[in-house]
Amino acid sequence: MSTEPYLLTPGPLTTSLRTRQSMLRDWGSWDVDFNSITGRVRERLLEIVHGSGTHECVPMQGSGTFSVEAAVGTLVPRTGHVLVPQNGAYCQRIARRSPPPTSSARCAPIPRSRTWRWCTARPAPGS
Repeated sequence: MSTEPYLLTPGPLTTSLRTRQSMLRDWGSWDVDFNSITGRVRERLLEIVHGSGTHECVPMQGSGTFSVEAAVGTLVPRTGHVLVPQNGAYCQRIARRSPPPTSSARCAPIPRSRTWRWCTARPAPGS
């Protein structure tokens, strides 16, 4: 019997041995190497989205739900709308919890097998 603890999260999750080994080192926000790595990650993410010089990248520590709620709560105006691709329990939770109190969330049922492409969101007709 294995003595390693089980990582229990919703949905399928696989963590490679390489990733697990890299997580064996403890990092602290005061650590020079940690701050250097974080700085490089922030810079690279801005490069990927062509946001260098015009945007900032702020890493969020926490669950996916926490990060989505923080982003929606910060970026969606109080009278704004959120379109949630509906393909499971996680999306249902986001639709219930993420919109600001006076905005609305619309769910779009999407089959789990559907392949997604990035797109630019536009207001729905008549909204």
